[in-house]
Amino acid sequence: MTAIEDPIPLLEDLLGSYRAELGADFPGYRNHVYRMAHFCLALRRCDDTERRKILTAAAFHDLGIWVNRTVDYLPPSVALAEAYLQRTGRQDWIPEIRSMIDMHHKIRRYADPRYPLVEVFRRGDLVDFSLGLVSGGLPRAFIRDVKARFPNAGFHARLVQLARGWFARHPLRPPPFVKW
Repeated sequence: MTAIEDPIPLLEDLLGSYRAELGADFPGYRNHVYRMAHFCLALRRCDDTERRKILTAAAFHDLGIWVNRTVDYLPPSVALAEAYLQRTGRQDWIPEIRSMIDMHHKIRRYADPRYPLVEVFRRGDLVDFSLGLVSGGLPRAFIRDVKARFPNAGFHARLVQLARGWFARHPLRPPPFVKW
């Protein structure tokens, strides 16, 4: 099982760049990113490149909610990640990172052998999104330890608050971030 790390310099750098946009939600988002990144890294033994891809996608995956103030946040979150990858000379990562972010709320398993991290990322986010009710095959003790180290800090309640308008206007339609 992977060790619990805090801080992770790459996450601190990336998230710190969006502290103003996140405002009071910064601690909750930071902790969500740390939890789901730890869950992803526990689901798959990663080399340094894969680890960096997971951390990069984790930092950006929900940012569009705050930066663009929208529940339809996947396209803006992808755009933020792509701009970062362009700036840092990692254009070759764009297709995989785009898929990791765009498919992280996919209901069914993601199966593209070119991009195995997409399914790992989807499962890692699901562990956190479900508050650990879905374990993704991870030991419950590890999930509890990660959640204790990175408390929710109102993250899930804030998501409900931000999405409430969508559900009021579209009660019979799934939100735009859900993929089948």
